[in-house]
Amino acid sequence: MHTFVAVLKDLWEFLFKGSLIVTSPAQVTEGQMLAVPAPIAVPSLPAVVTKLALVAPAPAVGLQGEKAYVAVPSAQLLLRPVVSFDGAVHTLSYTDSVYVIGYEGRFAHVSYGVITGWIFKDALAQQAHDIFPVFNNGEIYSVNHPDTKKLRGITHDEFLAGELCTSLQSVEFVSYRLKEAGRKIEWPGVRPRLAGTWQNLLKGKLGIQIGVRPKTGAILEYTKLDGTGFVGYTKAVHIDEAIVIEGVGRLIEGEYREELVSKEEWHEWRPVWIQVS
Repeated sequence: MHTFVAVLKDLWEFLFKGSLIVTSPAQVTEGQMLAVPAPIAVPSLPAVVTKLALVAPAPAVGLQGEKAYVAVPSAQLLLRPVVSFDGAVHTLSYTDSVYVIGYEGRFAHVSYGVITGWIFKDALAQQAHDIFPVFNNGEIYSVNHPDTKKLRGITHDEFLAGELCTSLQSVEFVSYRLKEAGRKIEWPGVRPRLAGTWQNLLKGKLGIQIGVRPKTGAILEYTKLDGTGFVGYTKAVHIDEAIVIEGVGRLIEGEYREELVSKEEWHEWRPVWIQVS
């Protein structure tokens, strides 16, 4: 019994008196100072939320003030960031460029000329090469080539070559280059518009000039030895009348080529140049 009381007394003194012992700074060793954790200030919940908001990830498509491109066949520009009855102010088309003002949920606030509105941000692409075709010398542009599909998306597969599952055609390429330059041919109703027949179809038409002298930006057309036609786009005319032309399928079906052709060589082709104003 006395032993049990003695144990209780020792335990009481350890718990009570030990908690009242204050160690002076001189008695604390360096190891003891390192072992004592410093007080931690815990921020309130609003402060944490504010900090997280400042480091939120940037939107996936474009930043404020940057250009973006419509990446779908058509998209509605909405008055407000919500789909509502008669809430569209304009219809945008594939490759139309807009400037990003900001974002709200699934929508991007954009400007298109003098019009501002909201569009689904999934309908936008940030990089031009995601929308417009890129042509590499010597590359074959088959029906399934990504850049063939981009070109036919822009021209709405005007010649139905995509529908027929053919590789890129010279008439498609030239039509794309004209569209890119903001020029359009007012075609008569005659079909098909085969390469080699353009000069006959367009002769005497408004806005068309046909000649035998090379012109920068003009369409070069000639008939090859095998009887098939070719149209290409004249990029440059040198002082010695050598020309730089680009086109698809001149030598190999679907192949893009940019070529420097001397006057002597192109003179043998007996070409004409078709200027579209």
